[in-house]
Amino acid sequence: MIASALQASPVAVIRLYLRKLSLPVLLLLLPGPLFHFMLPFTRTVIAPGRDFIRYYLWPQMEYMVSVKFGSFPIYSPFVSCGDFTSLMAGIGQLYLPLPYLASLLPGYWTGFAFDWLLLLNLLMMSVSGIVLLVFLRRLSVSPLVAFALTSVTVFSPRSLVCLGYGFGSAAWAGHILTCAVLGLYFLNPDRIGKPLLIVGASYWTISSGHPEEVYYCVLGTCLFALLLPYIVETVLPQRRCSFKEKLRFWGFWVVCCGLSFLLSAAYIAPLYAEVIRNMDFANMTFEQSAISLDTLPGLIYNFFLPVRTGFFGCFGGTSMYLMVLLIPLIKLLRQPAGRGNWLILTFIGLVFLYMAGEATPVFSAFWKILPFASSTRNPSRASLIMPILFLPGLVWLFTTEQTVSLVVFKRRRSIPVRSVLGAAAIIMLLSGLLSLHLMSPPISVHVRLKALFLPAWVEPLLISVGFLTLLTVVVHGLSLRYKTTAEIFLCVLICLGLTLMMRYGSLPFDQKYDKGVLTLDRLLAQKQKTLRLVPGYLFLFETGAHWAEREQFKNYFVDPYLGQIFRKYRVAENRQDAYRILNQQRQRDEVVVEGYQPDEAGGGMTEACAGGPDRVRLVYSTYNRLIFEAEACQPAFFFLSYPDPDRHWRAWVNGETVNIYSANGISQAVRIPTGKSRVEFRYWSAAAFWGMAVSCLTMAVIGILAAVRCRGKAAGFLLAAAAVCLSGGLFVLWSNSLYSGRSFQTAYTWQTPTDRELTNLAYGKPAEISLYNKIHPAYLHARRGVDGDRSFDSCFVTASHQNPWFKIDLGKVSTVGSIVITATLKGYEENKMFLYFNDNAAATEIDGIFLFTQVPVLFNNLPLILAISIDDKNWQYTRIDNFEPDAPNRFQLAQPADIRYVKVIASGTCRLCLNEVEVYPPED
Repeated sequence: MIASALQASPVAVIRLYLRKLSLPVLLLLLPGPLFHFMLPFTRTVIAPGRDFIRYYLWPQMEYMVSVKFGSFPIYSPFVSCGDFTSLMAGIGQLYLPLPYLASLLPGYWTGFAFDWLLLLNLLMMSVSGIVLLVFLRRLSVSPLVAFALTSVTVFSPRSLVCLGYGFGSAAWAGHILTCAVLGLYFLNPDRIGKPLLIVGASYWTISSGHPEEVYYCVLGTCLFALLLPYIVETVLPQRRCSFKEKLRFWGFWVVCCGLSFLLSAAYIAPLYAEVIRNMDFANMTFEQSAISLDTLPGLIYNFFLPVRTGFFGCFGGTSMYLMVLLIPLIKLLRQPAGRGNWLILTFIGLVFLYMAGEATPVFSAFWKILPFASSTRNPSRASLIMPILFLPGLVWLFTTEQTVSLVVFKRRRSIPVRSVLGAAAIIMLLSGLLSLHLMSPPISVHVRLKALFLPAWVEPLLISVGFLTLLTVVVHGLSLRYKTTAEIFLCVLICLGLTLMMRYGSLPFDQKYDKGVLTLDRLLAQKQKTLRLVPGYLFLFETGAHWAEREQFKNYFVDPYLGQIFRKYRVAENRQDAYRILNQQRQRDEVVVEGYQPDEAGGGMTEACAGGPDRVRLVYSTYNRLIFEAEACQPAFFFLSYPDPDRHWRAWVNGETVNIYSANGISQAVRIPTGKSRVEFRYWSAAAFWGMAVSCLTMAVIGILAAVRCRGKAAGFLLAAAAVCLSGGLFVLWSNSLYSGRSFQTAYTWQTPTDRELTNLAYGKPAEISLYNKIHPAYLHARRGVDGDRSFDSCFVTASHQNPWFKIDLGKVSTVGSIVITATLKGYEENKMFLYFNDNAAATEIDGIFLFTQVPVLFNNLPLILAISIDDKNWQYTRIDNFEPDAPNRFQLAQPADIRYVKVIASGTCRLCLNEVEVYPPED
């Protein structure tokens, strides 16, 4: 055809290529109308989801700053114990090319990172859709129908939830792309190109960053690979393959899948070794895993009115799915339905029942059988699998030439299967809507709130679109004359329905985005103040936290000072002994170290020495490496507050390797001599090192295998040499970047506090609160109120209840002259804080966009009551009507009093959230 066009005229060639490229271009542009309310580089300020900003955009830019400075981060001071860097690095997609590409684009560092990342994620989905379109065309699907089926699969309402996470959309696009390329390979195998694409797409999916989303995407791809031979046999009856050929294909997929996992070792090796093995999240109880954000009736709404389905379980992008469910009717009408369709329907039913969680026994059975199923939350996430499972059934309906003999108007007619099932689906749609309306089944809280702000015309229009879609399918089968018109109308209806669903359907959480928040200048300015991400910004669910850090917060706290010098020390036999000492009148100027053997007499309780205060200054700072200049007037301990329960850090003092001791729980300390010392700490991860080695070696092996399959010897040799050089160079570049690069120039200095500064009687003392928060009982523990840190980043928070209180036990009766209370919870901090609690929910509407938010409960209701006691029974109360949130509030006792207990009480139903409570003796 192309050859004849070339012989005819250049105009014919142009027309031919324009016709071939028109649908791919439309797919490339389709996100514009579908996501019109959040388009990048427009005046809109609506983000696709709260997590897109706080868990994807923000950490990714933090990591890109480190890469820009020449250091690849394998440690992050803003995640739990640093061991969860591998988890956050995956979320920031450090192992995908996307963030590196985005960081090179104009405007990324001047406030448009959000726009570029959103655009690239939308383009990823479009590209996967183009490949899927090519696969459907190879299955003999007409161009316009292929466009409609591709649109409803790639841009399923579930894709909006994936986009809301940011990193989830990469898994979604990789899942669709892998399935499409697998299909193309099965139809027409080649030696190099498609196998490389399959491995690359699988790698993209695995390394995309959200373990739970990745789990179901990989599971869905494996299901598709298992069913693909039967699907092709059903859609293309002339193409039969033996069981031996099927085994060969499945073996090929297993090899590709194995190579992609090995290629992803740089990400998944430390993820397993340093995260999964050290947190409760990987071994949840059945009750924790089965918690669902949707109801069984809510899931059923996918087939009738998907706008009433919760965001995780929403996959119903078209009423045509009802036709797939009705395929068994063909068997009742004595027509073969095909083995592939029966298998598809079986797995659709199993996945749907799995999504229902505890409502059916299916989830319980698979929770016990499926590997890693016990490490996932919310079974309705399995909706990720549904669009790719429904797709083959729709393909068969639009390609089969089967007809059903029926009597219509007293005449027997042969009616195409899709027209019969389309008519049956119309009846089922109307009956289902009527039944659901009469029963008013329970739906999720999110859906009920969302319904409050849905315009009155949305649901009727969606119902009309569903009805017209099915009617169009009926006409498409019955009339050859209007077939093309029906296909055009079908595409329009599909796009209209998806647009409505994207805007009013499955968006879980939304957030207004300030495009000026994230710039390179602002990030660098933050780095010069602190190596933390953003104070108080990132709270992790404690089921995903390191067990040792949870124990630390329950038993003590993490010292707020990055580095300091301790002349006095006490030796503990083990961790529990250390906590015992820390809670028994440990002084602020002494450190508790584990396993240290004093090398000089009298070292355990060294008194202050002459020569001025000890000093510490941070002179080099990257995420993986810290260098301090320390000056001590006698042998002492240099203390680094970074938690290190798994002993990943290595230390050098004046160029010599030294032992690191666990100090004050899970922090660390090294011994330094008298005088000036250069103290260096480096973070080392064996899992990250060997994972990267395996990834690079796998890259070289893949290149060599591709070279072996290359037809030309010279080309094969060059390909193998290039693969080996590229993988080796990548590993050398990565390993050399771990401890090099420019310093963040973080400003940090410390010197020995004066005696007056050491007299805070509340420092480190046992403390408790009236009711702990269920989500964060350890991270927001009462001990954070006595850790010496007045910043909001170190506050405790009670649960919301009547008259919440905080109490300190000074350990012994002491003479007290004043009490200082600091609470900076206001404005931005308060808005950040309430996002992490689930007391209430509310819905709002901004610029026509539905926003599902949480109601900010009240904090620190005035008047506050300051109470003191000597025996925890008889209390003296002082009413506080005025409280300054910008500075420490000092309350001078009328006269010095002997007390042991101090309590702060808030009024009414609220949360008590204080940064620090300090108790001081009378001034001289």
